[in-house]
Amino acid sequence: MTSLERLSKSDHDREGFDCGVEALNDYLKNSARQAQERGLSSTFVLTEEGASSPKAILAYYTLSLCEVDQSGIPASYRRKLPPRPCGAVRLARLGVDTRQQGRGYGKTLIAAALRKFLFIHEQAGAIGLFVDAKDQAAASFYSRFGFERLEEDGLTLFMPFKTIQESFKE
Repeated sequence: MTSLERLSKSDHDREGFDCGVEALNDYLKNSARQAQERGLSSTFVLTEEGASSPKAILAYYTLSLCEVDQSGIPASYRRKLPPRPCGAVRLARLGVDTRQQGRGYGKTLIAAALRKFLFIHEQAGAIGLFVDAKDQAAASFYSRFGFERLEEDGLTLFMPFKTIQESFKE
């Protein structure tokens, strides 16, 4: 069984993580905790439940708040919004350790990020969740979960609040 926890300095083995993407590995190892301490983002790690510290990180994701102007919002949603920048949430990073890939942890983290988005939306409001995919393969991964590409071959994707809300209704 797994557990999703907020990244901490001493409880998690950041050095042992390798998702195969150096930029994602480097962020987790060298920047995630500091960004979290400065209030710039929050990183959540998936670990084995009951593991002793420092726990191996199976996967992680990072969320941050952002503001987007009208040009950064799909036209189908733009007409319902005021003509000023709008608050949103960015899924800034997501990585699954290479030894854990293929076990559905990416899907688990997407679902957790969407739930966390709904909590943020309830507290402060946000038009949706944005993600900047690292490459076309990552963009295709996010598309499978309902994220919409902002440009046909682009790497920025968006999921509006209503879509996220609907995904959790029974």
